[in-house]
Amino acid sequence: MTTNYSLVNFHLSSMIEMLMRKYSLSYEKALPIVMSSETYKKLVAQPHLQEEGSLFVCELLEKELEEKA
Repeated sequence: MTTNYSLVNFHLSSMIEMLMRKYSLSYEKALPIVMSSETYKKLVAQPHLQEEGSLFVCELLEKELEEKA
């Protein structure tokens, strides 16, 4: 199975929007957080994760960020 970049972009937008709303971050602050996350790397590398809902993917990112803090 190959990477579906339409789904990756959808999840990328969802994760950025979640960070902007939940933590009152600007787009410029949220984008590098998401792009450098392990969640994003997994999303690109694991096609089965791309099929998950955006809520699940956003929760993965939140968990990752909490563990880093």
